[in-house]
Amino acid sequence: MRPFARLTLSLPLFVACAGDDSAGTDTDATSTTTTAGTATTSTTDTTDTTDTSTSTASTTDATTSTSTSSTTDATTSTSTSSTTDATETAGTTGAGGDELPPTESKEQLLAWLESGAYDGWAAESKIHPSTGPHGGQVRTFLNAALNKSLSDGASVHPEGAASVKELWGQGDAIIGWAVEIKVQPDSDGGKGWYWYELINGTEYGPALGLGLCSGCHSGGVDYVLVPFPLQ
Repeated sequence: MRPFARLTLSLPLFVACAGDDSAGTDTDATSTTTTAGTATTSTTDTTDTTDTSTSTASTTDATTSTSTSSTTDATTSTSTSSTTDATETAGTTGAGGDELPPTESKEQLLAWLESGAYDGWAAESKIHPSTGPHGGQVRTFLNAALNKSLSDGASVHPEGAASVKELWGQGDAIIGWAVEIKVQPDSDGGKGWYWYELINGTEYGPALGLGLCSGCHSGGVDYVLVPFPLQ
């Protein structure tokens, strides 16, 4: 706005000296000087504007850069956190992609059984009288690896094959479980299987190659006795 203010001041000089040639010359000089001042001021203003624009652009770039960096960091952090959480939450999985009973300790195995974590496995349609030494009523569950192996008619089951047998006794509540898990490709006379049974507070195992269990199951297909297809 400063150029317009200087132009207004030069107009009275021109009017007061109208009709006087020499004065007119002075007026022209004055006008020229004023014009030059105006040009100079315009140049200065342009420079100021450029500086402001540059400063604004720099600020914008800095802000954009900071915002982008913050967003990227937040996204990376979230992604890393999600990946870490998923890794920590996931349990051990078998060949069929479903979770295996934990074998690190009896306490972990019991907690897993009591939570009913095997409920999503293939299962017999209802409880029925046991055909083995487990006594009372039972219901068997097979994980995906063992169910597929039996469906395929395999004579050797893969590592990660597992079954859980619910033991109901003569009542309407579970009184225990019988568990078998193949922990290596070779059954090795039953030593490649992890065995555990709990019935009415009495425990057998957990152990690899438990003689009481492997001896009985040796008459099955690679140590699996469950009637198949599941009824």
